[in-house]
Parts: sequence; structure tokens; C-alpha cells
Amino acid sequence: MNTTIRLENVSASLGDTRVLSDVSVEFPENATTLIMGPSGCGKSTLLRVACGIIPPETGTVFVDDRDLAMLKHRTLLEFRKYSGFVFQSGALWQNMSIYDNIALPISFHYPTMTRTEIAARISELTHQLSFTGDLRNRPSQLSGGQVKLVSFIRALSATPRLLFLDEPTTFLDAQTVGNVLRVVKHLKSTSTTIIGATHNAQFASQCADNLVVMSGGRILAFGPFNDIVRSEDQAVAAILSDVLSETATYAGDVLDLLGSDTLD
Repeated sequence: MNTTIRLENVSASLGDTRVLSDVSVEFPENATTLIMGPSGCGKSTLLRVACGIIPPETGTVFVDDRDLAMLKHRTLLEFRKYSGFVFQSGALWQNMSIYDNIALPISFHYPTMTRTEIAARISELTHQLSFTGDLRNRPSQLSGGQVKLVSFIRALSATPRLLFLDEPTTFLDAQTVGNVLRVVKHLKSTSTTIIGATHNAQFASQCADNLVVMSGGRILAFGPFNDIVRSEDQAVAAILSDVLSETATYAGDVLDLLGSDTLD
């Protein structure tokens, strides 16, 4: 299965609140596309609709020109098998150990893998991301940063070709953010399709091939990273300036690319 995701005229609500309004966008295969915008603009909902967690009220989500809602059970399972999701809240199972949380996608999608093979995969990932906590503990015994890191490890455990990241660097310290960046860059080199929402300027500048800029449940701009950060659209420039300035703390930041002319 290929991994191009396309949304056409998608709308979605949470309760009585319309969160996405007539959204059309394509997330290209083998590229990293990051969604940026103010809090509450619909980034998380867009991710959840794109991966099939939330069905759209109107419009269609396509996976390689096939309606996601109409996929046969076997094809849908294949789509899930090759997808990983890092939730903003972590979304770990509280009644399971950290080890079992990480192992769950592997056990479900690769039932023939032995316990030794699963343990080796988990050891590999925890080492790559420098997670040193006790895997026998429950999620309630973790800090917020550890919860997010375990969620990231779990999303990678079944070796996804399509990775959804909802604010993947939230709660992480600078060293752990560096580890996550290193792993994401490696995934990019292996042609993993990555779709994420972030406020982190460092993450965006080092990882994004494409940017989607959102406001009020609508998409204001989509395109190659360098084109969007240099946009002459005042609304787009203002949103990027506001969002990125929250985390702009290092030389050569994305804000430098925006330039003073586009911020007037």
C-alpha cells in the first residue's frame, strides 16, 4: 500500500463545535508535511480525520485515490499496520505496563513474531531514544515527557511507513527533542511519509518538506516549506510569526526565513 493521503471538502465537528470547514489538502507520499497554526485551529482534528480515527461529517478522505471509509476490512487492516500515531496526550493504556503498551502494535499486526524478537525491537527503540525508565511500570508512574516519549516509541514499534505526529516534542527536554529529531530525520531518509502538527520551530525547520497553515478550521496555505515561510500573504505570515515565536530560541531559526518584510 502506498501512503498518499488526500482530503476533499472535509468538515468535522467535536460536539456542537465545527472544527474543520470544507478542508481540501494532499499529504504527499515519502515527504514530511507539518501543520502549523494557533491553538484550537483544528490541527489535531485534521490529523485524526486523515488517519481515519475520526470520520468526516462531509467530504472524503482518500488513501491513494481510494475512499478510506470504503476500504475492505483486509485493506483497512493493512493501512493500520503501516500507520503509527503519536498522540498529543500520549494516550497510553493505563492498565498496561509500559512494555506492553509499546509491544501492543507489534503483537497485533505481527502475531508470528516471537517474544524474543519483540523484546529486541523494544530494546532497539528505547536505546535509540534514550528511554531509561523501568518498562515494568505503569504510565501513571511516568512524567509528562516520558509519556510522550513512550507514545513515540510505541508509534514506531511496528515499523510504520506512515507516521502521524501530534505535537511530538511537547513536554520533552532539549536533549530528548534532539533524539526525536535525529530519529525523524532517519525516517525521512527511509522514505517514511510523515504528517504532523507542531508549534516547534526547530522541529519544523529541520524536518518539514511541506507546510500547511491553518486558522479557524480552514487551510490558509499549503506548499513547499521554503515557499510558505516566505509567503507574502499577511495572514499566513502573521500566524507563522505568532506560532514560531513561542519557541524561536536558536540561531538560524525559521523566523529568520520569514524576514522583516513579510511581518509588516
